[in-house]
Amino acid sequence: LHMLEELPAHRFRRSRLRADRGLLYTMALDKNYIDSDNDSLIRYTYDYYRRHKATDSVRHLVHYYYGRIRHNDEQYTAAAVEYLEALRLLDTIQSPYRAGLLFSRLGEMYRDQYNFESALGYFYRAHAAYERAKDTIGLYYSKFDMGNTLRSLRRYDESEKCYRQALN
Repeated sequence: LHMLEELPAHRFRRSRLRADRGLLYTMALDKNYIDSDNDSLIRYTYDYYRRHKATDSVRHLVHYYYGRIRHNDEQYTAAAVEYLEALRLLDTIQSPYRAGLLFSRLGEMYRDQYNFESALGYFYRAHAAYERAKDTIGLYYSKFDMGNTLRSLRRYDESEKCYRQALN
């Protein structure tokens, strides 16, 4: 993130470089736990890759991160459209880690709207994906999210079990 911030924007005059910088910058913000609802960078990337060829992997990332920005801005319908397009592309890219991220975000979106049953289903799917990816941090967060959601559903014994598993 720091390196991208240090590079002057005028160095990215070519469209593709600008689009890739927007995606990388958005990814770096997310990786540093900075939730942005400003779509200025990712919007350019989104528009660019709608008009130009890209791999399914890149398209997946663009839809996922554009969905994240919409989700952060509480534009749930717009976020769902992007997340579902990213979900469609998961079949071709075969990445359990990215599946875990996407299912986690879908779970968060449903939880934010108080649809706890749907949220719980996505958190279970995220956990299974993180297990396939052997991602310890993802496993922790998915168990923690499951525990919080079960607590919201007043299923306290199951919630406590998830919290204990997360701590282990």
